[in-house]
Amino acid sequence: MTETRTLALALIVMTVAGCGTLSAPPRDQFHRLVPAAVGAAATPAVDAPWVFVAPFGASGLHGQRALVYAHADGTSLEQYGYHYWIDSPRVMLQQGLAATLRGTLPARVLTEPGADEGLVVRGRIERFERVDHGDGAGAAVVGLQFDVYRARGAVPVLTRSYEREASLASDDLADYVDATSRATREIFEALAEELKPLLGP
Repeated sequence: MTETRTLALALIVMTVAGCGTLSAPPRDQFHRLVPAAVGAAATPAVDAPWVFVAPFGASGLHGQRALVYAHADGTSLEQYGYHYWIDSPRVMLQQGLAATLRGTLPARVLTEPGADEGLVVRGRIERFERVDHGDGAGAAVVGLQFDVYRARGAVPVLTRSYEREASLASDDLADYVDATSRATREIFEALAEELKPLLGP
């Protein structure tokens, strides 16, 4: 009986000791979107027109911070575990578009309401995900829709939808984040060009 107890106790000790060697759960990782060229924006003239960029609209899934993965069937999506944007895509895209416009337009760009004249840019996230085409090739897909209003107007003076796809060189999520930044940058630069005629001579 004593030997049995001793063996049982030894097994318990070994089990507890073994638990101490288990690997720790994965740590959360956070990713930064860089949709605009880094650098100081030009100071607009005092009488430059105003442009207000509102936070983006989004579905429940695309408005959350977790990175999104779209399956090859084209209909099912899921969120990555442990991988998050540093902020909601609604806010990241608002800030990124504002930074792009500050660097490309002769305008005073706001991210908080503060002017009763100029333009109001409202964007919506349609796609913001990593996609699997089913043949081993992955891509970052960004789809954004924009309505542009005069500050006191109720009808858009410009409505545009853009979608850009950037191929991935690997399955590394850092590569996906970089590709997403590039695709987003292309959309923002295209929108900026379309906004220029609306700002006047």
